[in-house]
Amino acid sequence: MKKRLLLIMLILQGISFAQATQKSVLDTMVFDLANATTYSGPGVTYFEFPVYAVTTGGISNFDFWFQFDETKLTYDTTTAVDINLDTYSNFNMTSNVLSNTTSGPSLTYDIQGNTPLIKLRFLLATPTTTIDTVDFFACTALFSGSPCNFYWTSSGSNSGAGTVELKKTVCNFGIQNPSTEDFLLQNVSVEKAALISNSGQVIWEKKSNDGVFSIPFGKLSSGEYFLHLDTQNGHCSQKIVHIK
Repeated sequence: MKKRLLLIMLILQGISFAQATQKSVLDTMVFDLANATTYSGPGVTYFEFPVYAVTTGGISNFDFWFQFDETKLTYDTTTAVDINLDTYSNFNMTSNVLSNTTSGPSLTYDIQGNTPLIKLRFLLATPTTTIDTVDFFACTALFSGSPCNFYWTSSGSNSGAGTVELKKTVCNFGIQNPSTEDFLLQNVSVEKAALISNSGQVIWEKKSNDGVFSIPFGKLSSGEYFLHLDTQNGHCSQKIVHIK
């Protein structure tokens, strides 16, 4: 009887150990200003930093978009560090959003931290312009089409990825999802609302002093969108599926 109990305990312990050692999907994108480089070209000064996709689950593609301080930076180019990656970036001069999509066979296996996949290069306004995390905002990051955590590291830090963590926050204002018609949002903490397409294009935005917004979901074509809200406590975003 004791042997049987011992065997059962060992089996249960084995199950628990196996579950504890299974890999978890970290789903974290890193915009690594801590490892940015500044260098000069003919009459210009470049600011370039790597982007990592950290996951132990494997992804098919990663996408992101964000805005930046255009008085300090001008977008220049995106370079794939891994030759097996296909990457495309676009700066929308109407919405002032830089969007990027990257895919390729190198994304289908485990991707560890501190492994640059692409580099983003900007032009500095002046050779002495300083850049840090406050110069980038309204960011959304996705792995295989789903929002993921992301970091912007501080350029004043030498400790590598993850020194400044800005995890995604989901808008918690009772917004209908899936959406079928316009939604009236009333919350005094919300200062600005914007709807963004999967390609990073701002298709609607509004500021309000009283926190009242009529969000025009009903005018959208069927598909997936992102709602960004600027609140008194920071930014949040929510993926919205619209059904006609």
